[in-house]
Amino acid sequence: MTDGFPTTGIVDARRVINEISRINDNKVSIFTFGGGTSVNPYMLDFIAFKNRGWSTVVDREYLMGKEFSRLYNEIKDPLLLNVRYYAGGLNEQEIFPQTMPDFFKGSEFVIYGKYTDEDKFVVQIRGDMAQDKKEFNVSASLKDALMGDKQIAHDWAFHKVYYLISQLKYNENNAALIDAINELCTKFHIITPYSFSYSKSPKPIVKPIVKPLTKLKAVTKEHNGGNLVLKK
Repeated sequence: MTDGFPTTGIVDARRVINEISRINDNKVSIFTFGGGTSVNPYMLDFIAFKNRGWSTVVDREYLMGKEFSRLYNEIKDPLLLNVRYYAGGLNEQEIFPQTMPDFFKGSEFVIYGKYTDEDKFVVQIRGDMAQDKKEFNVSASLKDALMGDKQIAHDWAFHKVYYLISQLKYNENNAALIDAINELCTKFHIITPYSFSYSKSPKPIVKPIVKPLTKLKAVTKEHNGGNLVLKK
C-alpha cells in the first residue's frame, strides 16, 4: 500500500520497480493499492505488472476501506500458484501477457495472441496446487473460432504496450522501445497513463485503468468457467 512516490533512498520510479522485481524474481505475486488524489499510477501499475499481480487505485479516500476489502476477497482463495503457459502452433512472442498472475477463485485465465494463417494450436497451462502440480492441455482450431471484432486487436495491443513499458530500463537508451510503444498507441488509439519522452521516467498524465490485466472481456482465447471460448 503506497502513494507511489519514493521520498528516501532510491527515488527514481523505474529503478524502484526494477529493483523490487529483481529481488522478488517472480517468487510471489505482488498486489499494489493506493488511494486519494495524489497517487503515482506508474509505480503501482508496474510493480504489480512485473510481479504477477495487479494494481488497485481509488481516487476517493472514503472508498479505500471498501475497495481494500474487495481486493482481499479477490485474492484470498488461490487455486493455482506460479501459473505459466506454453503455446504450440502460434508465435509465443506475440502472446500477451507473457507472465500470468496466480489463479484465484472466480478469476479468469485470459491471453491474447496474434496470427496470420496459423490454424491448429495447443496451449498447455501449468500451476502449483498445495503439494501437487496441475497441468491442463487445450487444443483448438482457429478456423472453428467465433468471429470477434476489432476490440480484440485493440486489447492485444494494450497488453503488448504494457509489456513494452515494463521493459524500459533505468538510465539506459530506451529510444527503440519508446518508438515501438508510441507506434502501437497511435495505430490502435490506445491512451496510456504516460506521456513518453527520452527522460528517465515517464510522467503520469491521467488516472490508470484499474486492474488492466484482468478486466478486459474481448479475447483471442478465453478460459471461462471451465469452458474454452475461442475468438478471432
